[in-house]
Amino acid sequence: MNTLPPYPQARLLRADAASVVVTWSFMAAAVLLWWISAFMAPALGGAARLALWGMFLAGAVHIVLALLHRCPGCGKHPTIQGFAAPHPASLSQSRA
Repeated sequence: MNTLPPYPQARLLRADAASVVVTWSFMAAAVLLWWISAFMAPALGGAARLALWGMFLAGAVHIVLALLHRCPGCGKHPTIQGFAAPHPASLSQSRA
C-alpha cells in the first residue's frame, strides 16, 4: 500500500518529462531529416534546421522546468542528474 502523500508539483514534473520527450523527438527528426536532405531530397534541409531549433527550444524549456521544482523530502532536483549521490527514492527502487 502506498502511504506517500501526493507529489506537490506533479503537474510541473509531468510538463518537464514531456519536454524531455519532445526534445528527443525533435533530435530524432532533425537527424532523420538531415540524412534525407543530404542523400535524397535536398529541399528538406530547411525542415532539418527547423527541427534542430525545435530541439534547442524544447531543451531550454526542460532546463527551466527542471530547475523550478525540488523534491519536498530532500530538496534535490529530481530530473537533474549530476555528480552527487542519486536521489534516495531512486536507490530504493533500483534495489527492489
